[in-house]
Amino acid sequence: MGAQPVALLSVIRYPKDLPDEEFEAVIKGIQSGCLQVGARNVGGDIGTAERIILSAAAIGTVEPGAALRRTGAREGDALCTTGYTGIAGAAQKYFYDLREGIHDLPLEIEDRLITAWRRPQALVRQGRLLSSSKTVTSCQDSSDGVKAAIESLAAASRIGFRVSEQRIPIDPMVEAVCKLRNLDPLNVIFGDSVDFQLVFTVPPEDVAELEGIFSSADLEFFQIGTATSDPGVCMVGLDGKISPLPGEAWRHGS
Repeated sequence: MGAQPVALLSVIRYPKDLPDEEFEAVIKGIQSGCLQVGARNVGGDIGTAERIILSAAAIGTVEPGAALRRTGAREGDALCTTGYTGIAGAAQKYFYDLREGIHDLPLEIEDRLITAWRRPQALVRQGRLLSSSKTVTSCQDSSDGVKAAIESLAAASRIGFRVSEQRIPIDPMVEAVCKLRNLDPLNVIFGDSVDFQLVFTVPPEDVAELEGIFSSADLEFFQIGTATSDPGVCMVGLDGKISPLPGEAWRHGS
């Protein structure tokens, strides 16, 4: 939401026979995540369970009226994303079908894939830039996939989106995995890949200014579509044909 992280309240459930060194590793992992964004792990609760279960509530501060929300997108706004998506999803597809002792991709790429899946990064810098720019009209993270994020913004703002296939950034790692596993890259990019990128809207006249702000911070974003007054979300293909967004969004159980 564009806030500056301050603290984390964590809840840890663990089996009674968990070795002390493993519990310590969990605590160190939480502390490492907090340090990356300048926050403190200020406590919470611990208790027993049949396996390790983690939950947390993050606390942050944001300037009055500057919080990034899902509502507010308007017709004509540019639909953007802060980076490549589908990488964590590609990692799942790749390692689930990996034969023991066989490496279909170079070890360097395997390391990058597994790191993207196991250690996602909170995009605090990007969120703060979007918030402080005062140009962003709506924002949602892609923790449930890009398709889910776009549909969420559309529903909350009561608008539609046209996504351009030509503008979709494809990471070479995703392309390589999809070629190996005979997958459609767009299904992976838009599916339930937990990349935690930010999907946001900004008026077209403010895109250049925001690009300058990001460039000054050695960051970038991609414009992938446009908000429309017609409800619903669709993709304009390379051939100009209109179709539903590819991929399958993550749906939480009821």
